[in-house]
Order: sequence, then structure tokens, then C-alpha cells
Amino acid sequence: MELLPGTGQDDIVCNLTEHSLSSSPQYEALSYCWGDENDTTPIEVNGSKLDITRSLRSALLHLRNPNHSRFIWADAVCINEQDMTERAYQVSIMGDIYRSAIRTLIWLGPADDESGRAFSMCARLAAYAESSESKGKEAVKTKDDFDSNDSSLEHLVERPWWTRVWVVQEVILAREAIIVCGLDAMRWETLHSAVEKGLEMEIWEKLILGLIEGREFENLQTFKMMKQVDEYGAMADRFFHLLLQLRKRDATNPRDKIFSCLGLLDDKENELAFRADYDSPVEHVYINAATTILTHSGNLDLLGVCSANQRKESVLELPSWVPDWSITNSIALPLNKDPTGPRRKFSTTGDSRANPQFTGDGHTLVLAGHVVDEISTISDALPDLGEMNWSPPSDEESSTPLEETSAMEDLRDAARDLAHISSNLLSLVPYLSTFLEWEKFAMPKDLPSREKGMQAEEVYWRTLCVDQMPEGYEETLRQYHEWHKSLQPLRNMLRWRINYATGIFKMAGFVAYLRSTWEKYPKFGVLFTHLAHRRLGRTKKGYLCLVPESAMVGDKIALCSGGQVPLVLREKGEEGYNLVGESFVLELMQGNTLNESDCLDINIV
Repeated sequence: MELLPGTGQDDIVCNLTEHSLSSSPQYEALSYCWGDENDTTPIEVNGSKLDITRSLRSALLHLRNPNHSRFIWADAVCINEQDMTERAYQVSIMGDIYRSAIRTLIWLGPADDESGRAFSMCARLAAYAESSESKGKEAVKTKDDFDSNDSSLEHLVERPWWTRVWVVQEVILAREAIIVCGLDAMRWETLHSAVEKGLEMEIWEKLILGLIEGREFENLQTFKMMKQVDEYGAMADRFFHLLLQLRKRDATNPRDKIFSCLGLLDDKENELAFRADYDSPVEHVYINAATTILTHSGNLDLLGVCSANQRKESVLELPSWVPDWSITNSIALPLNKDPTGPRRKFSTTGDSRANPQFTGDGHTLVLAGHVVDEISTISDALPDLGEMNWSPPSDEESSTPLEETSAMEDLRDAARDLAHISSNLLSLVPYLSTFLEWEKFAMPKDLPSREKGMQAEEVYWRTLCVDQMPEGYEETLRQYHEWHKSLQPLRNMLRWRINYATGIFKMAGFVAYLRSTWEKYPKFGVLFTHLAHRRLGRTKKGYLCLVPESAMVGDKIALCSGGQVPLVLREKGEEGYNLVGESFVLELMQGNTLNESDCLDINIV
């Protein structure tokens, strides 16, 4: 698209010409958020009217030069989005389109009162990061040199562009990426360097009370994780890694949750033979993607992301073993996925490889495996802190007790003096109380010690961290004891049997918890990234297990060839089983517990 020069409120006028990528003029590719597709405005293209979204029009107005043309590739103009055949073909070469552009322009939207400060802060942090590398200690600064109360940069990376699925490919494949907001611009590397330095200096707290992980820069960090795709070896594993990283991003067309990965996958050898097809129903696209990954990977990692299907949020008619990639919230992290490092390795089924078969028109997954146990009791589920309703307590909860002693008044005054106390923070109490309920569930007084010399407490804490000990056994055990001790104020609340009490008692216990954790958070809590949307269970054989939120009494625990972890299955009569999700059973994770001589065909529908 040749964007003709103009100033002020001149109408947008452009010429559209067709070129081969191998002989095209130099052009810039535009990465932007479409906005409301129903809110359109016309521009002139080749002498005719074309309706585009207001977001695109705003970008073109800001990017237009006053004196000379600018050659830009923008999807909504350069692709006939109504022609599904053309659209699918263009998607297949999208990677080449962005690789061939001299640069990619990232349009975040018009400037506001904070965006200028955000760009300025980025420039200062990036400059400091560069100087500290070259000068070492001579360039030392502290977070006090930067305004930690300035939220302008966090707000900049919360703009809608950051949530879109296609933008990841558009940035990663770019020769050079320039971020534009209003009239401000900076290189992509400047933003990335600034945020990395800011996090290193703890200008923004990544952890609050050792529990809430700051998610302001989560979407930015995704780009870094996506660049590690080559570490995943086989093409099918790379495909799955990309899908997993993009899962929480939004797509106007749910098929794009799959198709947006293809340019990054760069399957030049056509190993997976997977192509974009906008004429296929969404269900077919998702089933084909799942079948492709399971067939070519030799493992069952994909099944670790299917638990959201059981939460009744899916509107698609999918088999239980096919992830609904359109669901972007309420997602439990796969047990083998470590958000801060490489994949976790479990040896539940040794070196066995999956050999999946598909029957029933491709809707039934057949695996070799055997049922080893059954869930007999379950606990409450742990909510996701990032999805909790941070609303003030009700009037009933916060009412003053009829008989309030002066000591209680003093305690309430002390709570008010804590700068970071708010009614919203009290919403943490039910979350923390879940751990107290789990504690009783995992370590009841009448439970005998398990086999292999492990006491109930050891099984419990090793289940909480899914046996991941990055700093070794002794240090992880010490961290567990520190975290366990930090919950004592809330444990006392329950012991006082005041769960019916009014807000003052909640505040009393919570203030004590804050005082014990505010300055130094319990590090053990950092290992809890996989616990949200899961619950504890006890099997008929007496094993403690971590299971999906949707697990029920009577569900089976099964081992299947190629699976790193046991699966939770629910009987569906003669059809076979529904997949509920993954489980962690410490005693089953210690070695090769799959007995191949006992394996039968397990049909999952």
C-alpha cells in the first residue's frame, strides 16, 4: 500500500499494487490491534472507498508523511479478508511477509497523559542498562533513582495490542521492530532492555507477600519465551510449545489461535503437513492440531492442557482429549511446564513412547495403559489469584462487633497504619485458608505414615512443589518450614473457631500474617505456579494426589505409554473414558511404574 502524503485531517488516500515478495519495493509492515470490527470508517484506495477500523485509520494518520509516500503492508488493506481462500494463502506466507519488510511498525494507539512518561522511563532504564554493562560498578543506581509509583510503563504494556495472538509472530520475525504510540517511538530492544533492568532492580515488585506474581509484564515476557522454540527439538513439540505460549492471547477468529503459530514454526520440510484452512469448522481445526501433535511427538504432553474443557466453559463440541484453545482464562499450567525454565521431567512411565490411534472418525483417542487407582476423597480447589474478584468486603463482613475491647480498637488502628492494607487484600484470606484446609486433608491425625519411609508431611510439601527442588532438598525443606510458619496467624484464627466472626477478626489474623511476610516473603510460595485450579485428593490405596479442579470421587488414576504423569479419567460407559486432566502422585513419580504387560487399549472420547 502506497500511503500518499498528507497533513492534518486530510483524508487517507493510498494506492494498492501487487508484487512478488522477491521483487517488491522496500516496505514497512504494520502490526496493530484491529479494535471494534463493526466501528469502521472509509479511506480511499485506488480511487474507491474501503472501510477500515478506526484503529487502523488512526495508525495511518500518525504514520503518514507530509511530503512523500510511505510503502506499508497492512493486512486489512492488503488482504481481502472476506475471501477465505485468499486469506488462507496469505496466512501461509505471513512469516515471509514480515521477514521481507525492512522494519515492522508496532502501533499501540494514540498518546495519552502517561505514554510520554513511559517512553522517557524506558529511555532512562535502557541507557542505564547499557552503561552498567560497560562501566560496571561505576554506573550503580538503585530503584530509588526511579519512581516506583509511576505506573505509566505498566499501563503502556497493558494496551490491547499486547493481548493479540498475531502480534507475537509479527515482532519475532521482524528485521527491526519500532514501537509507536502517538508521535513517540522507540526500538523494541529499548523497551525489552528497560523492563528487564527494572525487574532486576525490583522497581516493580514481581512478588507481593510471596504469593501474587506481578503480571504487568507477562505479555512482554511471552516474546522471550517464544524465541526458545528451537530448544524443543521435534517439530511437533515446537508446535505445542508455541500454542501453549499463545494460549492466553486473544484472536477474533478462534482458528487463528492455531494458524498464528505456523509462520513461527517454519516447517519448510512439511514435516507436519498442517495448513491454514478457514473453511473448516473450528472444531476440525482444533482436532487436527491435537492429532498432529500427538502423532508426531511420541508423548502425551498435550493432554496436560485439556482440563479447562471440563470447566463447562467451552462452547465447542470437542472430544475431552482436544484442548479448546479459544479459552484464555481459568487455565491450569501443565505439570511439566516450568514458566521460569525448561520443561520439568518426570519418569512415571520411563522411556516409553506414545503410539496414539484414532477411531470413530478421529474423535476417539486410543492409548496403551492401565488404571492403577481411584480417587476416594477430594479437597477444596485453589483459586487463581489473578482471577479473583478483588472487591471490598460486604457491610456484613466489615461490621463492628457488638462488644469491642480497647485492644481490638488498637489492633484495628494498627492495621490502618499499614500503608499497604486495604479491604481488597482481605480477599487473600480465603485463598490462604485453602492451604490450611489442604494441610488438614493431607496430614490428618489418624493417617499412618506411607511406604518408603516418607511421613505425611513430606508427601504433602513435595506434592505442593510437584517435587521440584531447584535449590536442593534441604534448602527446599527449609523454605517449606518458613512458608508453613508464616501461615500460623491464620492457623490461629481457625483454632479460635472464629470463622463466623466479623471483619475485625479477619483483620487481626491478616495483619499478623502481613507483619511476618511483608519484608521477607516465604520463598516456597514461588514454586506454586501450577497449583491454581487444582485440588488435593486421596486415592483408595491411600496416596495423596494433586488433581484437576474438575476431578470427582470415583475418577480413575491411569498410566499411559508416553505420559510423563498419571492421567485422571472418568468412565463413560461402553464409550470408554473422558479425560479430566493430569495428576501428580508422588509415590508413582519415583520411577517406571508403568507395567507394559498390564497395558490395554484405553479409549478416550
